[in-house]
Amino acid sequence: VLTVTPKPAKISTSQTICSGENFTWNENNTTYNASGTYLVAKDGCTADQELVLTVTSQPAKISTYQTICSGESYTWSENNMTYNTSGTYLVAKDGCTADQELVLTVTSKPVKISTYQTICSGESYTWSENNMTYNTSGTYLLTKDGCTADQELVLIVTPLLTSAVIHNSLFPENCLDEKNGAFSIEITGGSAPYELSLDNFNGIYRQISGTEYTYENLPAGLHKVYIKDANNCTNQLEIQIPNGVKINPIAEINYECLNNLSVNSVTVTIDQSITNPADIDYTLDENPSGYQDSNVFTNVPSGNHTITARHSNGCTQTTKSFIIDQINPLELSLNNGELNEIVASASGGSGNYQYTFNTESSATANKLIIYKSGTYIVTVTDKNGCSASISKYFDYIDISIPNYFTPDGDGINDEWGPDSSLQYQNLTFTIFDRYGRMINKFSNGQKWDGKYNGAELTSGDYWYVLKLNDPKDAREFVGHFTLYR
Repeated sequence: VLTVTPKPAKISTSQTICSGENFTWNENNTTYNASGTYLVAKDGCTADQELVLTVTSQPAKISTYQTICSGESYTWSENNMTYNTSGTYLVAKDGCTADQELVLTVTSKPVKISTYQTICSGESYTWSENNMTYNTSGTYLLTKDGCTADQELVLIVTPLLTSAVIHNSLFPENCLDEKNGAFSIEITGGSAPYELSLDNFNGIYRQISGTEYTYENLPAGLHKVYIKDANNCTNQLEIQIPNGVKINPIAEINYECLNNLSVNSVTVTIDQSITNPADIDYTLDENPSGYQDSNVFTNVPSGNHTITARHSNGCTQTTKSFIIDQINPLELSLNNGELNEIVASASGGSGNYQYTFNTESSATANKLIIYKSGTYIVTVTDKNGCSASISKYFDYIDISIPNYFTPDGDGINDEWGPDSSLQYQNLTFTIFDRYGRMINKFSNGQKWDGKYNGAELTSGDYWYVLKLNDPKDAREFVGHFTLYR
């Protein structure tokens, strides 16, 4: 009895390997590296063996991009290798793992950055990059890493800015307060162009060309020139302009009598600050060719004049205008004035007349009351001492006392009193009746109207006592007169 048994079903073995790997199938000890189905046939009693081999593809490579700075290095963790050059580096993996790729870029170091700084001589500069302070010209470098530009400081310390007054350029004022002083300065060092301000640090600065500058028309005193150069460096220069000459001429006019004629002289005085009067000369009425060393001018013509004083440094100052009086010869005349009065009339001369009557001075009074007849000599003297004299005969008219009066209202002899009594200002007279009763008392210039207490008195004789009361004439008169009605 033949029994043919069915052949067992084939046995499949599935195997996956990575690209590049091999698989040795122990069924036949054969090595495979390509995907496929492989068969080992067995006898009818044994199942065939089948190999299903799959070879997988290798994963895409993995790239690492890295940038480093110039001078730096990079250690790749995939292989612990250190690189410092730009390039592409590969680490190969098995077929089941992606290869590793390093793309390394080494950047160029940035161009160094330069800081240019100019400071003034004597100053210092603190560089913010390193907080270091420098005061000397030079180039200073601060090195940075490869990713950062190096810092460079180019420091320039300008030459010291100085200034000075140019020799023989300082001129004082000629005359005090004339404001014509001047000086020139020269600037050295620093950096041109330069700017100047006079007497005001915060004022307006004027740029100059070159290194020299002149100031003119300046008052005397201390001046300060403030200087700035192109780098704003500063300098200060002090200049003292000497005071100008203070002549202050003052004309003093003098008159005197010479040979009984008034002559004049003008003397010029100058300020006490002029220590050497010989440095001054003078001219009348600004005559440029008429300067003289003497400060005295004589017989100056009448009219308005000035005198100019000139210092040896060229300063000229003029006096205030002055007037020379026209003085004519002194003349004198005598005339009758009021009763017993001589009137002297002077002309010419210099005025301020002083009179003398018969050697008796009456000061400025030009009138004389006489107390007797005779020839009177009168002399007049002016303020300069010139004099003129004249003599003339004058009659003295004595006081007159009427011996009657008629108070009848006809305008003739209606009142009684002394006549020709004008010169006796202190004269008094008293009237009495025949019984000795005082009727009234009168002063000079008054008259009696023939009444007593408002009532008319009868005709008859009345008595009087009259006193002149004059220091030069103390006479008293006693007598009587008649009242007629």
